[in-house]
Amino acid sequence: MILTTAELAAEEHGDARRAVRLFRNAGEIADEEGDEIVTANHVFEADELVEVELFIEMVKGTPLSGKSLLFALTRLDRNNPEKEWFRTSEIHEVYQTVARDVEVEPKRYNRALELLNKHVTTGVLESKKKERGDQGKFRSYSLQGDVESTRTGLINSTPELQTLMGW
Repeated sequence: MILTTAELAAEEHGDARRAVRLFRNAGEIADEEGDEIVTANHVFEADELVEVELFIEMVKGTPLSGKSLLFALTRLDRNNPEKEWFRTSEIHEVYQTVARDVEVEPKRYNRALELLNKHVTTGVLESKKKERGDQGKFRSYSLQGDVESTRTGLINSTPELQTLMGW
């Protein structure tokens, strides 16, 4: 079980603090379930919780408009499982609906682009720039983490987004 914890923590992040957090959460899960021994299943369950916790920490100070952009991207990702990258224009279109639903004035395209790039800087998103000849240049974005962990983290940390859980 210790080996499983170390492997999971090192696999993506190489972070000893993550391993300690995983180990602690796995122990708590085992305790809650009345198990005397922590198993690999407890560690895998804890890994999902740690992903959500870390995401919440990363977006803690993000304004609602920035979280709404991320939520729009999770919606695109869930509705298009075959697709990994989404253009700024696609994200902005869904974001406008999300923003209105949570009663926030939608940001203009250029401001939304700035917010998306801030999420790239913090490691929440990944971006790539493409040129398509006569279609011009555009930027695409992809979530760095698991879409469900991101979505859960957004919903858990943002009461306004909880109304959109069915999305």
